[in-house]
Amino acid sequence: MEQRIILVAGMGTSPAVLTETVWALAHQAKPVLPHEVVVLTTKTGKIRLSTEILSGTPSVWEKLKAALRKEKIGIDDRLVFGETSIRVIPDRDGNEADDLRTGEDNLRTADFMLQQIRQYSEASDTVILASIAGGRKTMSALLFSCMRHFSDAMRTRCIMFSFRRNMNVAWILRSTSRRRARRTSC
Repeated sequence: MEQRIILVAGMGTSPAVLTETVWALAHQAKPVLPHEVVVLTTKTGKIRLSTEILSGTPSVWEKLKAALRKEKIGIDDRLVFGETSIRVIPDRDGNEADDLRTGEDNLRTADFMLQQIRQYSEASDTVILASIAGGRKTMSALLFSCMRHFSDAMRTRCIMFSFRRNMNVAWILRSTSRRRARRTSC
């Protein structure tokens, strides 16, 4: 049975990080094409994603998919992404957070990320791929820590690739029994 791949990406105010990540994953020696893409971000990041990646006819996201199809990269039933795929970190009042600036914001973000990742980690047929290229450094560190938390109970592989001036680190978690769990570090 084929495993379902979910890309969980942290993002700040530069939506191009998401399209560059997907492009880089699709152009590896062994392409990795997520079935679903989920972005963890702030209210500001959501607005930027909506206007810069998802709006327009065709949208940047649709153009990305068309470019991959043109290169004969199979994306059937892959790269599902839309407004409902954008998960906004809550502020202390439960509203969409504008930014993450305080220690309290970071604790709330860590809890939110754990909750988001947990829902995918419980399915035995799911692989979680996380990109920490976007967002504030603290957001990247928190997402990395959340993935590491789940790696204790899952088989883990870390892949790294670079594009432009950035280094992207992506964790891949595959569900497995705790007895067979194996840890690998970057």
